[in-house]
Amino acid sequence: MEAKKGDYLTLHGVKGDPTVRVEEIISGTNRDLYQVSFADGRTAVVAPGPRVEMTRGKRDTHVIDVSGSPYL
Repeated sequence: MEAKKGDYLTLHGVKGDPTVRVEEIISGTNRDLYQVSFADGRTAVVAPGPRVEMTRGKRDTHVIDVSGSPYL
């Protein structure tokens, strides 16, 4: 399942496994990239790695492995 604008992502492979909010989706040829914002206001562009999970809770949370991502 793809993340949507406003969804929250947990970034595995990043120190502390931070949860970020999707601000924009950048459509790519092979896969989408996500422009995300951290709680402290920083932004980054992340690309899903080989493992993408989704869990259900109060809000949808996508878990993306970005280890080795050149975008972060």
